[in-house]
Amino acid sequence: MSQNKSGNWFVFGYTDDETESQRPLQRDTSERGYQAHFVMQSHQHRRRQYQLYLESCQKDCEFWLNQSQGMWFLERKT
Repeated sequence: MSQNKSGNWFVFGYTDDETESQRPLQRDTSERGYQAHFVMQSHQHRRRQYQLYLESCQKDCEFWLNQSQGMWFLERKT
């Protein structure tokens, strides 16, 4: 979370790579009929975009909400 001049808080939410890849893999193969290799290629492309854009925003937040491995963690930047 990062507080701006008007007093609003911003939340930076993220998940680990394994959790992030498993969600669409399960959904897209079982519900949408996609091939697993296509889903994983698509995930790798999205992950690169995430690293280029969103990770740069993470450094400006004091708190991060981590949703990984079926759990939620509130983390504070040290």
